[in-house]
Amino acid sequence: MFHLLRFTLWSAYILWRLRRRKIYLIATVPPPFLPIVATLHKKLTGKPFAVELYDGWPALLLGLPGKARFIGYLLMPIMRWSYREAHIRVALSPGIASLFPELSFHLSYNGTRPEVFRRRGTAPFLPFRIIYAGTLGWVNHLRFLLQVAHLLQEWAGIEFWIIGEGSESALLRQAAHSLKRVHFFHPVPVEEVPYWLSQAHIGVSLTRPIPVLATNSANKFYDYLACGLVVGLNYGSWQAEVLEQEGCGFSAATPEDFAKNILKYYWGREEWMRASARARLLAERKYDRRHLAQAFLHLLYS
Repeated sequence: MFHLLRFTLWSAYILWRLRRRKIYLIATVPPPFLPIVATLHKKLTGKPFAVELYDGWPALLLGLPGKARFIGYLLMPIMRWSYREAHIRVALSPGIASLFPELSFHLSYNGTRPEVFRRRGTAPFLPFRIIYAGTLGWVNHLRFLLQVAHLLQEWAGIEFWIIGEGSESALLRQAAHSLKRVHFFHPVPVEEVPYWLSQAHIGVSLTRPIPVLATNSANKFYDYLACGLVVGLNYGSWQAEVLEQEGCGFSAATPEDFAKNILKYYWGREEWMRASARARLLAERKYDRRHLAQAFLHLLYS
């Protein structure tokens, strides 16, 4: 929280220094307090601003336990006020927009760079790899994936790669000690990620079973698609609907069902190849950041 406040105060200082210049602000969330700074800047200078929600702050906090929920209740009125003051509001998923039904949003997505995130070579026939690339935190619920790995231990041709670090890294490594085919790797530079993804078959995105978390627009979802991975989720919401409609992934709320879906593609390689091709086409058609940015610019100039 201290780092967020420091960043916010520093941003406010920069805006004050630039107050006489003609600028158009785009406040992104998170960090959560920038729309408040942009609103105060608007009140002092009369200059409009746009707000872009990467996550559903502070509604996101209301679904979490303990202090997070209390902070969410405190922030909600002032954040709603700042969102209402925005000239343009952009939500990076339908789920995020649905958290504020009284406000109108332009729908966009985090998206990916298909020219960078693309399959670099053919995935091996064996081992059949399930990969997670991202933060290893409480919200990300990697213990779910370890449960899936435990259920699939008798299939020697299936292995799991987990790339990243986070608050639960040590606990997860300890919990996976007896799982022979679960491998942990430290984070890699973003330009190397496509090479790692190209060695896998199914890309995994996970959250705790808290409905508001399913509204996320995580980068990994789009990057998996661009690299031609079948995408596996343990939550529903808009991403699950997209995967079902496009035929390039699955959603399963229990480790048992998740494992069954993995085996479906493990035994059905032709179906995996078709789903992989559909995933890549979806990323190119709908989630290319160049096209999303052009639409946003058109909105700003209109």
